[in-house]
Amino acid sequence: MSEEPNEKLVAALLAHQANLLSSQELSEIVSQWASQPTCDLDEIVQRVAHIDPRTVQLLRQIAQGQLKQHQGSVADTIGTIYQRTAAQALSALPAPLQATLQKTVGNDLWATLVQSQSQVPTGSPSDTKHSAARADRYSKLRPHAQGGLGQVFLAMDEELNRHVALKQIQERFAVDPDARQRFILEAEITGGLEHPGIVPVYGLGVQADGQPYYAMRFVRGESMADAISALHSDQTDLSQRLFSVRKLLGRMVDVCQAIAYAHSRGVLHRDIKPDNIMLGTFGETLVVDWGLAKLTDPPNGPVADSSGDRPSELQPPATKTLAPAVNPSELATLYTVKDIDQPLRPSSASAQMTYQGSVKGTPAFMSPEQAAGDTDQIDHRSDIYSLGATLYALLVGHPAIITHEAGKQLTLDEVLQRIRDHRFIPPREAAAWIPKPLAAICLRAMAARPEDRYATPLDLSDDLERWLADEPVSAYRESPTERMRRWIKRHQTMAASLAVIVLASLAGLAGFSVLLRDKNQRLAELAESLRVTNENLQVAQNKAQEEAAVALAVSKFLNDDLLSQASPREHPNPRLEVRTVLERAANSIDKQFERQPMVKAELLKTVGIAFRHLGEYPKARLALGQAVALFQQNAGADAESALLTRANLGAAAAQAGDYAQAEQLLDPVWRQMK
Repeated sequence: MSEEPNEKLVAALLAHQANLLSSQELSEIVSQWASQPTCDLDEIVQRVAHIDPRTVQLLRQIAQGQLKQHQGSVADTIGTIYQRTAAQALSALPAPLQATLQKTVGNDLWATLVQSQSQVPTGSPSDTKHSAARADRYSKLRPHAQGGLGQVFLAMDEELNRHVALKQIQERFAVDPDARQRFILEAEITGGLEHPGIVPVYGLGVQADGQPYYAMRFVRGESMADAISALHSDQTDLSQRLFSVRKLLGRMVDVCQAIAYAHSRGVLHRDIKPDNIMLGTFGETLVVDWGLAKLTDPPNGPVADSSGDRPSELQPPATKTLAPAVNPSELATLYTVKDIDQPLRPSSASAQMTYQGSVKGTPAFMSPEQAAGDTDQIDHRSDIYSLGATLYALLVGHPAIITHEAGKQLTLDEVLQRIRDHRFIPPREAAAWIPKPLAAICLRAMAARPEDRYATPLDLSDDLERWLADEPVSAYRESPTERMRRWIKRHQTMAASLAVIVLASLAGLAGFSVLLRDKNQRLAELAESLRVTNENLQVAQNKAQEEAAVALAVSKFLNDDLLSQASPREHPNPRLEVRTVLERAANSIDKQFERQPMVKAELLKTVGIAFRHLGEYPKARLALGQAVALFQQNAGADAESALLTRANLGAAAAQAGDYAQAEQLLDPVWRQMK
């Protein structure tokens, strides 16, 4: 086969191992490809399994990297994909699929792939060890739940007459030796962690059809995911919501302690999320589903892993063997527990280890180092991140890492990139009601760098308990106001006594302030009265000065300009008439008193009245009209001078026979006088 078809075949096997397509779909894909070699295998995969082109391209890139890592060896690459030898992997496939693959890859390559063995036995050493358990002790009643590897039934324990949860491997993994070993390892890890917060295992055995199972306590209640959903769907007030949150935070404390115990035994959970936390009806809090658990100090290998990672003795030369993330001495230092339990050593863990690049866990709750497949960085602090992510979901109502955006499902690669980039909305931005200390606890647990997180789950548990007890938490620095509120709450008697003293002092100060206020008010009233009097005096003085100036100017004009025209010595004219004198005076007023409007108005009024008495009504109306306008503009329409001049103007109009104009002018004057 050429290099590109090898990549496409490996990509299809990767999709099968990742459960993106079933064995039946893989068989159909390979059959179509074998019958039509010229067809594009990628197109067949997309058509049969409905896998989007972007995912197919990603699988191709992974396949290319795997082939390159194994120097183009298809056999070694298939062994890596299925985490066993190529012979084991291919022999475990359904017979029709084996025949199709043999036809597709050719007899020579097929012989190379299966040369080590031709068939994998149904059982395994781990199965044999537990085969003595009675298979008829537990009677299955009904299906209860299904996970990635196993299926859980509600069953009856016939010996003790009690309900139990019976977990058995799913049928599609029944012939997979590694899956069976992972299943048994999960049972041994769960059974080996004897803690009130971890579901107890009652027995491990093999059924009549050869399928392994284990029985454990059946938890009556709900998952934390259900409780979170109910909390945030209930439209209650803030006080009731905080009460419910406090109850769930108490459960989170139990979870932290259970995980801390598992860490002290050298076990990492790696899939902590609300769905894997069961809340019993009577206060029980149990961490379940240890299928992805990782042992940090197995007896015969660097790192054991119940999720089915690559066997150490089959590690390819190009792949680095990883040291354990946490060893027992480190755990003893972290937890400082006397007579600590020895690290857990399940018998089925000896042949498995973690290898670089594998991504394990639920994306919405996994740490950045898990999303990067960075196994040398994955340790107990990855579980602490998942605890923080669970706390985020509890407070906000949904996971921190979103899988949908603008109504569109994000691809797995996009979700993992968001996790690696540490991109999520801070708790208080998503829900403003969240108390600041709780948000700070959540953010510290979910810190991007492992060294910035809590050192152990017990430290996280301590901060949660401090908040529940209304104590300051290590993750949040309180303001002086918050510290004062807490002090008052703790020292209520002393605070009440101080409050009485303060209130009495305030009452005395209040009485004194009332007297002082009355005195100040009287002083203010006197000051205001004095101010008004001074203002009135100033106005009167200004008015008197203005009127004196007007009178002086009028007198000077009458003597110097008007009467001097009739002087026999300076202007001898025995025929000089009054009309002529008035006209000359009127003509000189505009120019001479341009900058003295009140003098000008007073003179125009005098000239206008004189013209009216002489029967010169047009000239009188002209002069009086100009005077009215000047008075209104400078003294106001309601000023006495303006009204008097307006009355003279109305009289002149009436005398001239313009009664309509006279009525219009005199009516406001009459109303003002009433």
